[in-house]
Amino acid sequence: AARPPAVAAPAGFVAPKPKPLSMTRPKEQLPSLITGGLALAVRLATGVFTLGWTPRLLTGDDAAAVGVESGTYGFRLGPVAFRDTSPLLAEAVRPEEPLVLYEYEGSPFCRKVREAALLLDLPLALRPCPGARAGFASELQERTGRMTVPFLVDPNTGTEMFESDDIVEYMLSTYGPPRAAYDPKALWPLRGGFQVATAT
Repeated sequence: AARPPAVAAPAGFVAPKPKPLSMTRPKEQLPSLITGGLALAVRLATGVFTLGWTPRLLTGDDAAAVGVESGTYGFRLGPVAFRDTSPLLAEAVRPEEPLVLYEYEGSPFCRKVREAALLLDLPLALRPCPGARAGFASELQERTGRMTVPFLVDPNTGTEMFESDDIVEYMLSTYGPPRAAYDPKALWPLRGGFQVATAT
């Protein structure tokens, strides 16, 4: 087996001394820090859980059955274990290859698509196009003739599309559970202007 190359600091490198986080212009920065923090708190649950997320705390034999040895996913800590599942997605179609998303981190419309993929537990191969000038922007231009994000490519179906709402609807109808299996209110972070209103 090949050994990884040795890594060393360049000659004359001096590690910076850690400093506490501080604001250099509190009157200017504090409002932005507060509103950004509030937006983050409001959005916390929107990009963390999959559709139908069901957490469980296990004890006894159920907790003992969790682990690599048994092939049962979960987190065990002493006599208890935490296991989460999403029974709604157990029967949903899963893509063989990851979906490809040309996106820009700061765009609320791209965030909406990324969070829809999280809700549906879909693998995404991200192709960042920051400012439509760097990263995969030239590849996007060659492929579509446009510099617009988000742009989704599904190699499993041959589907390619722009527009965040259309992409979210495509992912729900192609890889989501049957509509009758869940309350559509569970998708509230993906509807309306929530993504734009909480963009930081």
